[in-house]
Amino acid sequence: MLSRKPATAWLNNFSDMLGSYRAVALYNAFSYEWPMDVVLKRLNDRGLSVYVPRVCNGSLLMVHIKGGGEWSLDEKSVLAPNHFKDDTDQLEAVVIPMLAMNEQGYRLGHGSGHYDRWVKRLPSVCKKVGIIHDWQLCSFVADSWDLQYDEVWLVQGAQIKIWRGPEQ
Repeated sequence: MLSRKPATAWLNNFSDMLGSYRAVALYNAFSYEWPMDVVLKRLNDRGLSVYVPRVCNGSLLMVHIKGGGEWSLDEKSVLAPNHFKDDTDQLEAVVIPMLAMNEQGYRLGHGSGHYDRWVKRLPSVCKKVGIIHDWQLCSFVADSWDLQYDEVWLVQGAQIKIWRGPEQ
């Protein structure tokens, strides 16, 4: 599990980096993923439209966080709002979790393909962002269905390095 204490300072910076968008999708983290609760709260408090995933009938939906409202565990045992309207059309940026990334920016996920299938429905202007530790970079051959990021924020100690393509 990632420690939340040292991550809080740069997660605030992460919130600032996402603040230029009006509609942002985050994720509710498993214990080994970067926690998004600080970012989610800060963006929501600033009045941005914030979305989180909900798996329903084997498909990933991105649902708007509406003030208050009931939340429950989805099919993947992830906490999500209790409504099922997919608002993908509104998104300008989406932060997508990963286990690892290769040199070309392809994502290694959990193996169920939810994000790989869902991202194809995104508007072309929507930026796909990842966030990882530098030790999560590895070599693997991407499959044809694997998702490629537009930008990845690599955390190296207390610093964030922004990866914007294989030429870097």
